[in-house]
Amino acid sequence: MKRIVTCLACVGFLCVTAAAYALDAKLTNVIPKRYALLVITGAEPGQPLDKEAVLALAKEQFEKADVKQFQWAVYDKGKKFGDGLRALGEMYKERIKAIEFHEIQENEIVTGKDAENMLCYITTPRELYEAYSDNEVVADDDFKGKLVCLSKIKVPQVAKDAFDRPYISIDIDKYGAHTLHIYLDKKDPFLREIKRGSIIDVRGYPKRFVMQSVMMDGAIVSSASGNSVLLDGKVVPLKNTSDKPDPTAKGDKKK
Repeated sequence: MKRIVTCLACVGFLCVTAAAYALDAKLTNVIPKRYALLVITGAEPGQPLDKEAVLALAKEQFEKADVKQFQWAVYDKGKKFGDGLRALGEMYKERIKAIEFHEIQENEIVTGKDAENMLCYITTPRELYEAYSDNEVVADDDFKGKLVCLSKIKVPQVAKDAFDRPYISIDIDKYGAHTLHIYLDKKDPFLREIKRGSIIDVRGYPKRFVMQSVMMDGAIVSSASGNSVLLDGKVVPLKNTSDKPDPTAKGDKKK
């Protein structure tokens, strides 16, 4: 009897192990030495997620990636980026506040699709500009087509170019000679919500470096000034400031 119980225990262990290794993982959006995103697929819908197995896999890949910022996202079987993630987390080399593991719940305001807006390299306009200014060739190779997030940007103006494309131009120096040019979609739901002086969070893709300006295509994901956030493709006002997510919290070092 004891031998049977032992065998059953071994079988159970093998099943758990097999379930853990049924997950497929792939590093993407890699920005050397700076950032990497680990996309984990194959989770069983409706079944409990093995937190320990996911974290072990994420930590292993974090060490291999050798980057300062690391994020991971779990998707159910048959789902991919854009379909809505199931769980996510982040890790940093420095001692920075981080959400190591969070599984999206059905009763949450933020859905799996909304949470995908958080999957990006968090940087500042100055840091991004200086990367291009220091070495355009390397920066173009590192950042072009890679998703980045810029937090708490103060909008100097909202304008249109000669082709009627709306954009926000952020001055890097006090003279306006060096800028970050963020093009927005005409249908961006925040366009009617923001104005000069608004504080916003933007995510987007750097494209090129032209005449001392970093050009990127972007989208606004939240407005601190308007106390609103993008949920399910719509601008949703938050009830009070205590409910407002702080995208820069992960950039604050613990004291």
